Formats: sequence, C-alpha cells, structure tokens
Amino acid sequence: MGRKAKLKQVRHLAQPSPQPETNSDPNEFVEQLEKQGYQLERVERCPEVPNQQVKPQM
Repeated sequence: MGRKAKLKQVRHLAQPSPQPETNSDPNEFVEQLEKQGYQLERVERCPEVPNQQVKPQM
C-alpha cells in the first residue's frame, strides 16, 4: 500500500459515522424563538411594494 492510499484509509476511518436524526418536537422550535423574544402570533410583514414607477420631485 502506498503512502497516499494509507492516508486515504486513515481519513476514511477517522470520519465520524453519520448520526441518525433525532425526532424533535415540532413545537420546540417555536418555544426557542419565544424564549429569544420573538412572538409568532404577531408577525410583522414587509410593506407592499408599489407597482407604479415613482417619479422623484425636483
């Protein structure tokens, strides 16, 4: 086995095995946001963009 093949094998063995995803509670995300101070019931949307071209005043 060559030097590069050995390094490749070592890198392959050193990679962590893929962790199975944990089934988290869907409400956990909402609870975390509420703890940070966000209120999802009162969402502020961005203002509507006008469709017309606004001409600047001189």
